[in-house]
Amino acid sequence: MKLSRIEAEIAPVILERGEAYRDEGRVQYVEEVRPGVYEAQVDGSEDYYIEIRLKNGSEVVGTSCDCPFDGPICKHVAAVLLELRDELADEAAQSASVGQTRPKVINLADELGRLSKDELVNLLLQFADDMNEVQQRLLLKFQDAGSDAAMKQYQKIIRTSIKKNADRHGFVSYRQVDDAVEGAKMVLDKADEEMEEGRFISAVLIILCVIQELLDLQQSCDDSDGTIGWLVESGLETISQAAEQVSVGEHEERLALLAKLLEASALEGLDDWSEWRLPLLQASSVLIQTAEERNAWDNQVTLLEEREQRNSSYSSYWNESVADLRHDVIRQWDGEEAASSYLQSLLHMSGFRKKAIEQALAKQQWDAARKLIEEGEIADTKAGYPGRVTEWRKFRYQLYRLTHQIDEQRKLAEEFVLSGEYDFYLDLQKLYTEEEWPVVNERILTVLDQPKARFWKEEALYLRLLKEQRDTKRLLTYVRGNPSRIAELSSYLLEEHKADVHQLFAEYIEREAGQATNRSAYKKVCDIIRQLVKADGNEQALAIVVKLRTTYPNRPAFLDELQQVKVRG
Repeated sequence: MKLSRIEAEIAPVILERGEAYRDEGRVQYVEEVRPGVYEAQVDGSEDYYIEIRLKNGSEVVGTSCDCPFDGPICKHVAAVLLELRDELADEAAQSASVGQTRPKVINLADELGRLSKDELVNLLLQFADDMNEVQQRLLLKFQDAGSDAAMKQYQKIIRTSIKKNADRHGFVSYRQVDDAVEGAKMVLDKADEEMEEGRFISAVLIILCVIQELLDLQQSCDDSDGTIGWLVESGLETISQAAEQVSVGEHEERLALLAKLLEASALEGLDDWSEWRLPLLQASSVLIQTAEERNAWDNQVTLLEEREQRNSSYSSYWNESVADLRHDVIRQWDGEEAASSYLQSLLHMSGFRKKAIEQALAKQQWDAARKLIEEGEIADTKAGYPGRVTEWRKFRYQLYRLTHQIDEQRKLAEEFVLSGEYDFYLDLQKLYTEEEWPVVNERILTVLDQPKARFWKEEALYLRLLKEQRDTKRLLTYVRGNPSRIAELSSYLLEEHKADVHQLFAEYIEREAGQATNRSAYKKVCDIIRQLVKADGNEQALAIVVKLRTTYPNRPAFLDELQQVKVRG
């Protein structure tokens, strides 16, 4: 769409409202954020943010607005397009009036390279005075990274960024979170620099400082997009990398980091985000090298377990994750036998029962594996956890396969198939000869053919099998019972059942048209008509469009949408 053709391209009612918004001064600003990309804010029922993308300075190639309008262009975008066209026209006129030519492209690196040392220093000092962010980055550059003074400076940078984007009550809305954490991102960049230079302790101290500040921010912001969580997890990942590096380094550095990570794992701010304790405990476990250090780690984990159990948000996930860490430490320090004994004490946790089954299968301890599987099935059937019961049954299938119990394997595989598991369908096919398979396949399709027996997963498998096997008779029957799937499945039916497909389309379109009451619904009807055209049904589509125009003459929005359907008369 050309800017010069806005009036011809935008729906008249939308254009009229956009003009009103523009004339009322509701367009707060329009700014070119990068070549050809403009951002704007419009004052509507709330502030809406718009992006416009231009090609060659005059062709609109993309627009977006975060308002709830369901259509190609809303009144907010229309207002901005009108404003932008005027601004660009004014700029062009001013350039022409003074005979301006295209400005010379400046290479900053070359220009700065021509300055003397004193000129560069003065320039940086001037920028630091004028722009707070430049000053902060320079201070970060030259600050002694691990000192107490540095930590205070990091806190100041992070808090200044937060305060600048908070409301008068200190709350940061979700729109402002990205800007509020700019200071934290800046400080995390400093941690990355320390990591690259091999100063792992100072990098970890910086990250822990950032995490503490972000935990405080979590209490007074709307982090719907997960920005803060992403930053914390990114920092924790870097801490894990630092622990791996330090574990083979100097003794004093390793001890210092171990003590700091254990201390950090007990931060009160983590009480509401206990899953972030786990990477700290895991990273600290990597650093253990003596029995005394192992005891210190064990004691800290025990204290945290007790605290978590008192926490209202205590979860089995945290409990199992910590037990998993303990299991690894026991294996490392006490050997496989002790780890296996510990594992047996945790069979009430599904994750550890799975590990025990896997170990038994690997060691060909068939009776032990069978007992573990059966106990899991019985317990979770009583507890009402069907998902876990399915996992135990899959282990049972694996046991049948490893012990060559073909009949049991066939029976269980077919049960999985009838619950919608395609992989087991492929497995089952291999368990029969070519002569035997057609009877089994027909039996499966017959069961899946019963609508009352199908949930979404079984239905998805049923359709997949029908399409793969080109069973158009069953597929046509299915579409008759599920007319909303006609567009999706028509391509599989056209060759053998064209007339039926066109009839099903017509019935479905007329039904949807009768129920449509708004533009969104009218668009849906018209999209179905377009699908009919693609299904070699142009003649039928034309007849339907004519009939709908006659049937609904008092629905101007519907008539407008029908007008846009391309059918050949």
